[in-house]
Amino acid sequence: MKRWTVVAIGILVVLALLVGVGIGKRMSNSGRIEEPKREASEQTHEREERHSEITLTREGEKLAGIKIVPVGYGEITQTLEVTGEVQPNTDKLVQVGSFVSGRVSQIFVNVGDEVRAGQTLALVDSTEVAQAQAAYAQAQAKLEAAKRRWENLKRLAQAGTFTQRPLQEAQREYADAIAQVAIAQAAVERAQAALDLARAELKRQQELARIGVFRYPPLQEAQKEFVAAQSDVEQARAELTSAQAALVRAETNFQVADRNAARAERLFQIGTLSRRELEIAQAERQKAQAEVMAAQREVEAKKAALERAQRQLELAKLKLKREEEIASQNIYAQAAVQKAEAEVQQAEKELAQRKAELEQAKKRVEIAKAALEREQRIAEQNLLAQRELQEARAEYEQAKVELLAAQNALKLLRVKAGQSARIPIIAPISGRILERRVSLGQTVNANDVLFVILDLSSVWVDLRVFEKDVHAVKVGQKVTITTPAYPNRTFVGTVRYVGDVLDEKTRTLLVRCQIPNPQRLLKPEMFVRAQIQIGKRKALVIPVTAYHEDEGKAKVYVRKANNRFEEREVVLGTRSGGWIEVKAGLREGELIVAEGAFLLKSEERKEEFGEEH
Repeated sequence: MKRWTVVAIGILVVLALLVGVGIGKRMSNSGRIEEPKREASEQTHEREERHSEITLTREGEKLAGIKIVPVGYGEITQTLEVTGEVQPNTDKLVQVGSFVSGRVSQIFVNVGDEVRAGQTLALVDSTEVAQAQAAYAQAQAKLEAAKRRWENLKRLAQAGTFTQRPLQEAQREYADAIAQVAIAQAAVERAQAALDLARAELKRQQELARIGVFRYPPLQEAQKEFVAAQSDVEQARAELTSAQAALVRAETNFQVADRNAARAERLFQIGTLSRRELEIAQAERQKAQAEVMAAQREVEAKKAALERAQRQLELAKLKLKREEEIASQNIYAQAAVQKAEAEVQQAEKELAQRKAELEQAKKRVEIAKAALEREQRIAEQNLLAQRELQEARAEYEQAKVELLAAQNALKLLRVKAGQSARIPIIAPISGRILERRVSLGQTVNANDVLFVILDLSSVWVDLRVFEKDVHAVKVGQKVTITTPAYPNRTFVGTVRYVGDVLDEKTRTLLVRCQIPNPQRLLKPEMFVRAQIQIGKRKALVIPVTAYHEDEGKAKVYVRKANNRFEEREVVLGTRSGGWIEVKAGLREGELIVAEGAFLLKSEERKEEFGEEH
């Protein structure tokens, strides 16, 4: 209120300085009293011509803060306005899986959690990794032992003290090979029994899937949650209505108490009411005011509760829809059958491995038998030293090959030598957990998707451009985005992709823009309006502060000679920043009022009012 009072006083001071202008005009027009009476239409035309110009002294112009600028040419940015929707940037949407099979021992995140690149999301205990690490350690130890043996044999051979290998060692190896065949045969029999059990379990699971045992529990749970969420929303609405009614009552009580207090203060001032009665009335007003504030807080709390209930209802609705789709596809039954099939496959693999070990044991018997026969021949000749050196060198080379194979196995599992068998699942990007598809204790396979991470720091906006405007859109053009969700904010990005095929129904082309979204305000599926900057051109422009509207027409004040200001109608075009295009009504170089046109308009209204009276 004080600000408008100061402005009004300033205007009155300026108008007082302009009084000389008005008096001069009225004196110059006073001669009309002595002139013969004219037609009404001629008088009206003459008055309109007079009102189109205002004379102002230099002092009045300076005091009024009027700013004069010349009309000139400037650069206008041409834009194309289209609509579209926000979409997630697929480069920022990552499915995180496990590179190894195993059991999930720990989970550190839930849906909705913010994560950073490199953060551990879960831990998987992998027997596959443990076996690969053990094989690597064994191969490394074998290589070191083979190297030491070869070097020791070379020293012994050089010293001439090489000890012959006892024939009994070959006999012992042959006996061990025979024993290993018996062990391998027993392992094959156990593997065959396990395969038979797995096949029986698969048959049972297939029968359960056929009768639909797995289908209904998750769907029924989702239906119950949806009904409960609906009930919560209705209850929240009822509580909000009750709180709003209480607020209305509290506001009514406060109005009554306020009037009573004001009346008591007046009666106290004239001496017809005691101070105690006045204090009681004031206390009642304060109490009523406190009740209003409490009721307002209660209404806000109930609104928040309603919003939470509505969000929970949306989540329940999505879960119900998902469970209905899952139920219709019989996914739970398929998962149980797939698990049983996987166990059969694993049992078949185990049996094949045990049979391979049996064959290997049998070959070892053959090798041990041949070695024994060779040892028997060598024992009769003096060829042991040369033979031992060759074997030691061959063992050393074989150990290097086995170590390299163990290293490659670790690389395939994407683990380092010596790393724990508890494998961390690492977030490759920063973002928010969109989905969590794993539970604690669950067994996962290599390449199973465990988490889905979405980073909204950069989003795509898919726009639909009509066929007639396609020629103007190019990759790299600047785009300004607005959305009803944030009416006072703009988001700026660039065109990243222009489609190649028109939509045959809408006759529009897909244009994809990349928009930085550091505060994660833009969400997928949000509706947006976009302005694509398709080019620039030269045009006659004026500041946007220079024009005003009068009866739906754009007008400006043009400065003429002898401190005269003419109000002139103009035709405006495209607006660009703080400038606007003038299509007609002005010429380059003309001087116009950029600031202070309000005072000139007030003076014009003042003169019109004076002439009408």
